[in-house]
Amino acid sequence: MKTPKVLPWLAHKAGLTNEHVELLWNSELRQASLRQPQLAANQRMAVAMQELMARLSREKKLCNNMKSSLRIAANDASRSVATPGLVRA
Repeated sequence: MKTPKVLPWLAHKAGLTNEHVELLWNSELRQASLRQPQLAANQRMAVAMQELMARLSREKKLCNNMKSSLRIAANDASRSVATPGLVRA
């Protein structure tokens, strides 16, 4: 089955690679087929797309949280390097 043409756009919006989003799409499509085998192919694709959108949202939040944590750690590290003359008790 062909992948949806919207995947590269979704990857860009989520800040992920096309390959990563394509892997996620294939995973969600497999899961939809296993959970609801009675559905027609286009219905399974719709279910998979809904799940993919939810998953991309979670991954984008996770990525943003990680970037924020890295920024905070970098700022903390630069502050400790910039102030070497701290008084030790």
